[in-house]
Amino acid sequence: MRNFSVITVALLAAISAASLTPFKPTTEELRNLYQQADRIGSAESQQVLNSNVTFAWINNESFHYRRDTAPGTWRFTKYEVKTKEKSDLFDHVKLSAAFNEKINQSSTADRLSIAITRVANTLITFTANRKTYTWDTTNNTLTEITRPEPTPAQQNQGQLSPDRQTRARLNDGKLQIRPNQPDAEWMDAGDATQLTRISWSPDSKFIASQSQIPGDRRQVSVLDSSKDGTRAELRTRLYDQPGDKLDTSETYSYNLATRRQIKIAHDPIICGGHPWSSPPGIRWWTPKGQASPTILIEFDIRGFQEKRLLEIDPGTGRVTQWIHEKSLTFIHLSNFFWQPMPESKGVIWRSERDGWAHLYNYKSPTNVVQITKGNFVVRGIENLTESEIIFSANGREPGDPYFMHYYKINIDGSGLTHLTNQPGSHQATFSPNYQYLIDKSSTVQEAPIYTLRNSKGEVIDVIEKSSAEPLRKGGIQGPIPFIAKGRDGQTDIYGVIHFPTHFDPSKTYPIIEDIYAGPHDSFVPKTFRTIFHQQRLAELGFIVVQMDGMGTANRGKKFHDVAWKNVADAGLADRIAWIKAAAEKYPQMDTTRVGIYGTSAGGQNSTGALLFHPDFYKVAVSSCGCHDNRMDKFWWNEQWMGYPVGPHYDEQSNITNAAKLKGNLLLMVGEVDSNVPPESTFKLVDALIKAKKDFEFVYLPGLDHTAGGEFGERKRRDFFVKHLLGVEPPTWN
Repeated sequence: MRNFSVITVALLAAISAASLTPFKPTTEELRNLYQQADRIGSAESQQVLNSNVTFAWINNESFHYRRDTAPGTWRFTKYEVKTKEKSDLFDHVKLSAAFNEKINQSSTADRLSIAITRVANTLITFTANRKTYTWDTTNNTLTEITRPEPTPAQQNQGQLSPDRQTRARLNDGKLQIRPNQPDAEWMDAGDATQLTRISWSPDSKFIASQSQIPGDRRQVSVLDSSKDGTRAELRTRLYDQPGDKLDTSETYSYNLATRRQIKIAHDPIICGGHPWSSPPGIRWWTPKGQASPTILIEFDIRGFQEKRLLEIDPGTGRVTQWIHEKSLTFIHLSNFFWQPMPESKGVIWRSERDGWAHLYNYKSPTNVVQITKGNFVVRGIENLTESEIIFSANGREPGDPYFMHYYKINIDGSGLTHLTNQPGSHQATFSPNYQYLIDKSSTVQEAPIYTLRNSKGEVIDVIEKSSAEPLRKGGIQGPIPFIAKGRDGQTDIYGVIHFPTHFDPSKTYPIIEDIYAGPHDSFVPKTFRTIFHQQRLAELGFIVVQMDGMGTANRGKKFHDVAWKNVADAGLADRIAWIKAAAEKYPQMDTTRVGIYGTSAGGQNSTGALLFHPDFYKVAVSSCGCHDNRMDKFWWNEQWMGYPVGPHYDEQSNITNAAKLKGNLLLMVGEVDSNVPPESTFKLVDALIKAKKDFEFVYLPGLDHTAGGEFGERKRRDFFVKHLLGVEPPTWN
C-alpha cells in the first residue's frame, strides 16, 4: 500500500487487531527493503523546491537569497521590499564565465556552487572551494582575497585600547602594558598571576582581568588505534566530572592613571577545567548619564540552583549585587540569557520563578517588573530598545505548544503583539532596523512558506512557497503527529509516528522508539524536512516513533522538574503511555515487540529502558551512552542530578543496575569519544559480563562521539530486524 494518506492511516483504526498478522518479509524481500531504505526519497527530494531557504538583509529595504528555479538549478535573487520585485543579484552568466576561468573548471550560470557572505554596494563577497572572492557588479571583475597569516611578533602585540594609545597583553599569566609606539618596552602591570583574560574599558582608563585558579584538573584518556604505524596513540585531556574540585576565577582591575591593580572582593567563581571552558565573561556597562563604565559579571553557584549578577566599580572595587536568582531544583543553563538595557540603567533577565520562563526588567537591584506573563516559554530576545522587546516564545498559541512564534511587547509589559500569526513553527529573519521580518513557517507535514511581514506582523508579500507534493506522490507521507496523555493521565505528550511507505493495513509491525531525553531541550521535530532519517528505519518493516516525555525542556518548570535528581526516569513512563495510546488508534502497532535506540543521553536512556522497563521494551541499541552520571562532564550532570554527588547517582546508574538487564542489548562506542568518556560504556560492558548477561558490543576504532556512521546504522538495522522482525538480516560478507 504505497500511496497512503493521513486520512487513510486514520481509517486503519477501525480494523480489528485480532484480524491482523505480523509483517515478516522473506530474505529476498528484506534485502530489497534495505536497498529501498537507502534510496528512499532521493529522487522525490530533488523535486521539492525551496525547502530550506535562508535570507540575508542587504539593508533595511532589500535582502538576498538563493532561490530554486527547477530541480537542480537555482538563482541568487535580490528582493526589494518597497516594490516587491525580485531580480538577479548579479549577472550569473558573467560571474560563471569569470569563475570558470579563475578555477579552470566548468560551472553553469544556474548551478553556481558559491556561498555569499556579504553584499555591500557593488561588491559581493562569497566563498567557494575553501577560498574567498569578491565580485564587482559594476565592472564584472572577480578577485580572490588572500589574507596573510600573522607572524608570531604580530600575534604577541596584545590588545589595543579604544583610544589607540596603549597596548595590553598577558605574558605567562601576568598583565603587561606599553605605549602604542614602535619598539616601546612592555611593563608589568600589577602582581596578579594566572590571568587568562583581559578586557579594556570603553574609556581606555581601566583593564579588567580574570584569573583561572586550578582545581583538581583531573584528566581522561582515550586510545586511538586508527593511526598509521604500529602503535596506538594515547590522548589525554582535562575533564571535570561531578564531584571534582573545579577551577575557580577571580577578577582584577588595573587603573592606568594610578598604575594600581586591585582584586575585586567576590567569592571565587567556578569555571571548570574543560578546554572549552573559561572564566565568566566581563561586560562593560556605561548607561546614558553614568560618569564612567562599570563591569557586569554573571555567574553560577555550584549546584546550578543559584545565579548572580554583580556590578563592579573598576576604580574602587566596590561590588553591587544586582540579581541573586534561586531555584529549589535547577536553573536551566542552556536556555538562560540576560541583557543590559541599551541606554538606561537596567537589566532584562530571564527567569522561571513563576513556573514559566519570562522576562523581568530590573530597573535597580530592588526595583523589578515582570514584563511577560502566562503559561508559555520565552526562548530568546531578538531586539531590545528602551521602549520595547522583540522576542521568541513557544506555548502561547493554540495547538502544538512546541511551535516557535515571535512577538513584541512594550518594556512595561503592555501591548503584546503576535508577529507570526499563522499555523506552524516559525523562524524569523529581521531587517537591521527591525521594521520587517521574513517569516519561515512549516510543520513536519507542511513545507515552508516564506512571508514578508511588517513590524506589526501584517503580511506584505509571500516571497516563496515550497510544496511536499512530490514526496506525497512518491508515497512518502512524512511523520504523523500524535498526542496522548502522559503518566498522570492529564498532561499532553506530543510526538510523531513514521509509517513505512509499503504499509499494509492487514499486518502488524514492531515499534521502535528513537529516544533522546536529555533535560537540556526538547527533541521531537516540529519543522519540515524532505526525508526524516527515521523513515529509512521504518522502511525495513517498523513503525518508528518519537515523543518528548516529562523531564525534557520547553514545557514549563513543573514538566521539566521531573528530571531533577532523576535523569534515569527519562520520561519513559510517559513514552509507554503514549505508545499504548497510539496502538489503540493504530492497531497495526504491535506493543509486544517494542525496540528503542539512542545516542549519548539517548544511549543512557535506551539502555535504561531495558533495565527499568523490561516488561515493555524488548530490544535496545545504545551508542556512546552516558551510562553513569558520575562519569560525564560535571556541568551537564550536576545541573540535573544536583551537587554534591549523592547516593541517587549510584541508584540511577546503568552500570550499577546492569544485573537487571532483560531483552536484547547492542552497545556501541567510539574509541576516541571526546564528549562522553568511552569508559562509561566499557564499565557497563564489564558489569554486564560480571552479571553473566548476554549482549552485543561494537567497538568503533578511531571514531568520536557517534551513532556509528554507516557501519553503525547497518548494525542497528540488523539488530532490530533479527530481534523484532524475527528474520535473519542479509549476509553482508
